[in-house]
Amino acid sequence: MIIHRCEKVKLRSHVMLLWTCLTCILLATIYFVFTLLIYRHYQAQARDRIERGIATLEQRLKGEGDDLSQGFPAELITPELLDHIAHEQGCDIYFQADTALQVRSLTKGGQRLLFEQYAQEDLPVFSIGTEPWQARQVGDKNNIVYGARLPLKGQGHAVLLFAQSLDFVHQGIAVLGEALALVFFIVFLLFFPVAAFFVRSSVTRPVEQLIAAMNSFDAEEQPFLDEDVSTVEFSSLAFAFNRMVRVLRHHYQQVDVLSTAVEQSPIAIVITDLEGRIEYVNSRMEQLTGYSAEELKGRPTSIFQSGYTSHEKYDELWNTVTSGKIWKEELLNKKKDGSLSWEFVVVAPIFAEDATIIKFVATKEDITERKQSQELLRRYEQIISATVDLMAFLDRDLIFCAVNKAYLDAFQKTREEIVGHSVAALYGRDFFHQVMKEKLDRCLAGETVHYQTWYNFSPTRRCCLHVSCYPFYTVENEISGIVMSSHDITGLKINQELLRESEQRYRQTFETNMAVKLIIDPTDGSIIEANQAAASYYGYTVEELVALRITDINQLTHEEILAEMDRAKEIERLYFNFRHKLASGEVRDVEVYSGPLQSGDRTLLYSIIHDITDRKQAEEKLLQSNERLEMIVQGANLGTWDWNITTDQIVFNDRWAEILGYDPDELPGDVSTWIEHLHPDDKEQTLQALDDLFTGRTSLLMSEQRLRNKAGEWVWILGAGKVFERGPQGEAIRAVGIQLDINARKQAEQQLITAKEQAESANRAKSVFWANITHELRTPLNAVLGYAQLLSAESSLTPKQLNNVQIIKSSGEYLLMLINDILDLSKIEAEKVELVSRVFRLPDFFSGIVDIFKAEADVKEVSLRYREDPQQPLFIQTDELRLRQVILNLLSNAVKFTSNGGHCSLQTEVTRQADAEAFLTVIVEDDGLGILPEMQEKIFEPFRQSGERLQYSEGSGLGLAISRRLVRLMGGDLQVLSPLYQDHQPGQGAGSRFFFTIPIEIIEQGKVPQETQHVITGYTVLEGERPKKILLLSTSSSNQIILENILTPLGFQVNEVVGKEALVEAGEKERADIILAVLPVIECEEMALLQQIKEQKSLQELPVIMLADASIFSALEEKQLEHLFIDRVVKPFSSFDLLSVLARHLGISLLYDNGEGPEVAPQIIPPPAEELSVLLMKVQQGDVAGMNQQISSLFSLEAGKYAEFARRVERLAEDFQLNMIADLIKRYGSSQ
Repeated sequence: MIIHRCEKVKLRSHVMLLWTCLTCILLATIYFVFTLLIYRHYQAQARDRIERGIATLEQRLKGEGDDLSQGFPAELITPELLDHIAHEQGCDIYFQADTALQVRSLTKGGQRLLFEQYAQEDLPVFSIGTEPWQARQVGDKNNIVYGARLPLKGQGHAVLLFAQSLDFVHQGIAVLGEALALVFFIVFLLFFPVAAFFVRSSVTRPVEQLIAAMNSFDAEEQPFLDEDVSTVEFSSLAFAFNRMVRVLRHHYQQVDVLSTAVEQSPIAIVITDLEGRIEYVNSRMEQLTGYSAEELKGRPTSIFQSGYTSHEKYDELWNTVTSGKIWKEELLNKKKDGSLSWEFVVVAPIFAEDATIIKFVATKEDITERKQSQELLRRYEQIISATVDLMAFLDRDLIFCAVNKAYLDAFQKTREEIVGHSVAALYGRDFFHQVMKEKLDRCLAGETVHYQTWYNFSPTRRCCLHVSCYPFYTVENEISGIVMSSHDITGLKINQELLRESEQRYRQTFETNMAVKLIIDPTDGSIIEANQAAASYYGYTVEELVALRITDINQLTHEEILAEMDRAKEIERLYFNFRHKLASGEVRDVEVYSGPLQSGDRTLLYSIIHDITDRKQAEEKLLQSNERLEMIVQGANLGTWDWNITTDQIVFNDRWAEILGYDPDELPGDVSTWIEHLHPDDKEQTLQALDDLFTGRTSLLMSEQRLRNKAGEWVWILGAGKVFERGPQGEAIRAVGIQLDINARKQAEQQLITAKEQAESANRAKSVFWANITHELRTPLNAVLGYAQLLSAESSLTPKQLNNVQIIKSSGEYLLMLINDILDLSKIEAEKVELVSRVFRLPDFFSGIVDIFKAEADVKEVSLRYREDPQQPLFIQTDELRLRQVILNLLSNAVKFTSNGGHCSLQTEVTRQADAEAFLTVIVEDDGLGILPEMQEKIFEPFRQSGERLQYSEGSGLGLAISRRLVRLMGGDLQVLSPLYQDHQPGQGAGSRFFFTIPIEIIEQGKVPQETQHVITGYTVLEGERPKKILLLSTSSSNQIILENILTPLGFQVNEVVGKEALVEAGEKERADIILAVLPVIECEEMALLQQIKEQKSLQELPVIMLADASIFSALEEKQLEHLFIDRVVKPFSSFDLLSVLARHLGISLLYDNGEGPEVAPQIIPPPAEELSVLLMKVQQGDVAGMNQQISSLFSLEAGKYAEFARRVERLAEDFQLNMIADLIKRYGSSQ
């Protein structure tokens, strides 16, 4: 019965459900029919617009002059053109190329075509068929999309999409829906009572009966069901509930899929509320920022701000998204760990159904690597622009696509004048076809090409270029162009030419140089070349030497040689110490300076060898001495210290404390103890030395310092220390050292310094004394020699008298030479010698010196040769007189000490340095008796000669002493090497070599200055004016005679004043115009008279002219006695200098030998320096006959060119003015 009732209820429910469905279907059919009619109408209208849009597009493209028969040109379909057509037709047009003709995504500029809330899966996926037009409705969305297939020229097809908004259609459909809803509501009102009755009778009552029946069944009563209860409603209700469950389950599954996609998205996603507070982040966001989702929820997005983005940028973001638009930008954001990263951020609003913004969503993409790549690319572009090489990129047609700034600067063109033009147009067609085309074609074939060529960038600029051409490959490994780089090697080419010339000069220098030089093949040790000096040193001929290997000479083993090379490399030494064997079997210690020498494809060794045997022996003695000293130090009672540098703790021994007068317990074991006792003046230097030790700049600390002892006195200490332990980074950890009391030694040193200063002072006083004495002796001696020469010319003398005169003359000449040498030596020791550099002709200088000794050498049948350096310059600048004095002395000794029939030679060599600097080497050799080794240093001492040379009576033994000191003043050192010939036969000389090297300055274009001088014959005075009167203060009769002979013939009245009484008398009686004082020394009678002049009223206003040596004027300035005179004349002087000063203070005009001024006076041209030297020697010797003979030769020399000079010397010689002649020669000699 119950089953029957249930079936009846089920049947009734089905009937009710069927009736309800039929009603709903009827209403839906009505709604669908009306909607379809509206859609069809609107589709036709939209299609019409679209077809007009296509026609307009074709018309526009044809208007551009393009033929569309082969397809549409893709490059002409621009967004601006599509937007314009879309605006005219009232629709949206989007252009998207797709070779598969599959439309997977409808996007525009990164934005979705339809509304943002639509997922990509909601969009249709369809293929464009053969029909040109197809329309698809996108579900129930607010757009209708049309697609058209467009053929493209040479690129397949593309898809042109049209979207027509359906908002207006939906408004009509909404009105229709409202009307149908009203109808449905009326029908429902009419249907409701019937449905209620039906539900009551067909569902409710049967259910109640079913419940009652079940209750009665539970009560074991007979269940009863009314047969009129319907079961249709019941079954329909169950079916509806089941369908609802299935729909809910499907939607939940879709939500899970979407949530998983967002969570696992490779793009970081963040959702915020309207205040910008974070509500949701996905896992990628956590990875990107370093924050967890729990840390970010509820926090503002400003947590990501790095501080490097302006506030205006964030204001722009906020204003954009709050206005409903999408904002996109690259931002520099900060992560949780503080690091910065570049991100591409897109922020968009989320809309509710009523189009209001409810949230914001943002996506972030890490673009740090891309930004770094962009920055790296920018730097590469800057590097290419900054490089000095000419860089260019050519396409396959050899057209310039890009060039760097150096390219533009080289051609002096703009970028527009080069880029876009061909290589032939820029370089010229002739140059292109002759030089470049074949290389560029090879490069386009895949070959990397290098070549060198000369190119004229302008008429005045010609450069040598090293050009490199590299093929440029695309990603498909196809050559699309050429990268061409040109490097300017003009300087290199010029240097190569200079190198070639230098090699030629080197070859000449190598052959003639006196240094031992070898060229060695390092592969087998064979000697390739050797100069003559090497052959002489080793005792072989050049041919024998080049037949040897270096291992035949070097006595070290291969292992010892390698060890020496490693040792030199370790201490950065530029030479090696080897032991070489000579032909005689003797082994000598040598220093070898070696460097690479490129010869073709071979690299040879260029070696210069210096003999250091003597120095080595001295070093060994010094080493033994140091070892003994070390043993003494170890056995001495020294203070010691052990310093832990890390903790600054230091341990002193008892002696360290005793030196300072402390007990060991009184000194703290801290380094501050030492620093506190250190003298302030020694602190900086000592701490610096200590820092050098710790940092490794020095390996041993050695310093003298003063420490304060317990009594408060300063004690001199010698400290030594060394770092014995260092850390892994090389830092000093532990150092130990010793301390020695040197206070007594320091006191002794101070006493020695005092004694040395006293000795030097005494030596200077001695030198000054000798200078004064020789000055006083030479003046009367010159007169004696002069008169002896005059007597020797007398024919009335008997042979005995003539012999006596000759003895006087010879003795006087020797005495004069001795006095001159003593005077030079005294000046050197008194440090009064000043070098006077001048420009002179070097070839004439040496040839003139050799000519001086030619006659004497010919008399002794001695061969005198001059070996000139072929590379020597024409003009140099140095002290010519001192250089001449040294060479004259060396050549004089060589000729003098060479036996008859022997050989002498003078050799010179000029070694150029940087710019005009150079070194002059002078070598004088002879094959005389030679000099014993033990005497080779003693001969340079004053008044010393070697034992074998004592057989010669001539010479004072001062020449070599003076010469060495003069050479040292000029920056060199005079040395001797003897014997030269080890195997000389009995009766033959062992030979000697004197040599020195001094710095000089090379004058590329020297000019020998010429001096114009005039002979003064008198002076002019006003009519009726008396002659000028001069008071002469001089106690030297020779000075009086000389000055009277100069002044009296010109019309001056000269009155000598000797003694105080004469000065008083002159002040009372004489009406003098000027006073001329001659001072021989600083302390003299003339100086006393000058100081008394101020006491004589008649003499106080007279101008005083002082005549003296330069040293005397320097002494007067030191003593502040310049007020004693108004002007000065420095000795040696010329009469012109003296008369010019007198004329200036007397107010007179000098008359010359033609009666006019100096403008028309004859020009005085001095003869060559060697002629002046010979004449000066004759004057100093008092050789009047030789002097007259030399003057006569000057009249005829070079067609009388020096006649005026000779005439002036002749006039002075007639008055026997030897000093004035000497002064004149020196003055003109220094001007050359």
